[in-house]
Amino acid sequence: MTPRSKALLLLTKWLFTFMMAHSNWTIAQDVKIGGYHYPPFMYEESKGGIYPDILSIIAEKTDLQVHWQYYPYPRLTALFNSGDIQIEMGSAPVWTQKAKVQGVYTQPFHTLKDVAVFKPGSKKSSKNINGQRVGVVRGYSFPQFQDAFDSGLATRIDAPNELHLIRLLLNKRVDLIIINQDLFRFHRQNDVKMRLLQVGDVVGSYDIAIRIHPDYKHLLAPINHALSDMKNNNQIQWIINQYISQ
Repeated sequence: MTPRSKALLLLTKWLFTFMMAHSNWTIAQDVKIGGYHYPPFMYEESKGGIYPDILSIIAEKTDLQVHWQYYPYPRLTALFNSGDIQIEMGSAPVWTQKAKVQGVYTQPFHTLKDVAVFKPGSKKSSKNINGQRVGVVRGYSFPQFQDAFDSGLATRIDAPNELHLIRLLLNKRVDLIIINQDLFRFHRQNDVKMRLLQVGDVVGSYDIAIRIHPDYKHLLAPINHALSDMKNNNQIQWIINQYISQ
C-alpha cells in the first residue's frame, strides 16, 4: 500500500469515527417540553427564562426541535405520564420517586438550595423550629420538619407561591420561611425591604436535571453531551447570572 493510500485510509477511518461519535450526540427530532409559570426559571407569557435559555442551546447542539407547552403542574405531570410531554426541565429524581412514570434523568446541571429566611434581627438556627410559625409554599414537602408540624410543636403556614411567602414574613405573619435560595435572590433584587431579611441555614439541597420520558431515553446521550459541553464552557452559570444576582 502506497503512502497516499495509507493516508486516504486513515482519513476515511477518522471521518467514519467522527461521524459515528457525532451521531451519538445529535438527533433531529421534535419533542414537547412541559413548562409552567415559575419566574425566573420559566415565564409562560414570554416563553423565556433560565430553563428555556438552557434548552435553546441544547437544541442547537443536538438538532432537537423543541416545542414548549405550558400547563398547571398537575396537568403537566399527567401529560408526562401519558407520553404527550416528553421532557421536563429542572426536576430531581428524589421528587419523582413515587411518580407513576419516574422518567430517566440526565446528568445534573444546577443545584437548588432551600434556605431558612428570618425577619430582621431574628436570625437563628433552623434546626429547632419549636414554637415557630413556619411559612412554606403549599404542596411542598419538608420531611426534616414534619414531626414538629405533626406534633404541633411548630405551626406550618402555607402560601400559594414564593412571592406571597416573602410577603407573609415581611408582614410578620410568620417567624421564618423556607424558600428556594435562587428565587429569594431573584425577588430581593428589586425590593429594598426584602434586602433587610436575614438568610439562615441551608435546609435542603437538590441536584436538578432534565427528566425524559422512558419512551424517549434515546435522547439521553445527546442531551448529556450538550450539558457537559455547556458546563465546561460555564454557559449554564452565565445564563443563571443574567437573571439572578449572586
